[in-house]
Amino acid sequence: MAQRKFPRISTNLQAVALLGMDDTVTLEVKQLSMGGCLLSSDDLFDTSRLNNLTFKVQGISINAVANPIYCTIRESKVFWGVSFAKLSPIASYYLKKFINKQLELFGELKGPLLSTENR
Repeated sequence: MAQRKFPRISTNLQAVALLGMDDTVTLEVKQLSMGGCLLSSDDLFDTSRLNNLTFKVQGISINAVANPIYCTIRESKVFWGVSFAKLSPIASYYLKKFINKQLELFGELKGPLLSTENR
């Protein structure tokens, strides 16, 4: 199996995706890394309209330009893998600090993308 560029962690953070000018959808960040995240929702939406993704880590808002990579439906849940195309330096700093602390406490996720059982 190919090695990931960034280690990933399991989360349950709430995120808001901006679709177009004023349409938003609320998602859950299931897995997170410096390179992107795995999002979950009950509903499908047109990812070609995805502009920005915002979520909070330890009270700090992280705003990312997100590129959808794939979409999977499992057990009536929809999952999107997205990469971060752009993060500000301050967002990168706080995100890295949060991820490193979670890695220190709980370790890195291993195995298949949608697996949370093999920490």
